[in-house]
Amino acid sequence: MTRVGLKRLHVGELVRTDALLRGCGLLRPLDEQGLARLLGDAVARRYPCGALLRRESGGGERPLLLILAGEVTLLAGADGAAAEVGVARKGEVLGEEGLLPAGSGPDADLRAVAQGAVDVAEVPLEAVRSAAAASPALAHYLRSVQDARAVACSEMSDFLGRW
Repeated sequence: MTRVGLKRLHVGELVRTDALLRGCGLLRPLDEQGLARLLGDAVARRYPCGALLRRESGGGERPLLLILAGEVTLLAGADGAAAEVGVARKGEVLGEEGLLPAGSGPDADLRAVAQGAVDVAEVPLEAVRSAAAASPALAHYLRSVQDARAVACSEMSDFLGRW
């Protein structure tokens, strides 16, 4: 749930009323049943500026994050030599590598840091897997995000390796 003014809305209701979120790559391929399957157990969270939303080198299964508002900087590399590999904004996702089999994700130490206040929907990976199994278009979208992020991390790793 997220607080909007004095009214509390479920994440699914929030995305249904926001054209940009409803049209984002994660949600666009889904009909109402698919949307309910994906967001039924999603939880909204707010992170303050500078908060670490995710560190991918850690173990354990963590939810997929759908950015509802704000901006997140994606960093790769060790703390002292971290380089920005991207920025994620409203409607984009983080944590898609959690859907890959163990050991098949990028090797880089990835972090996501809030730039200003950031609202996200934490979507359980089991819900994402279920929705993707029912929607080939959603499965294709998730693969394309994984592939693009892996390429960015590889290119950044190559670049940092030359220095």
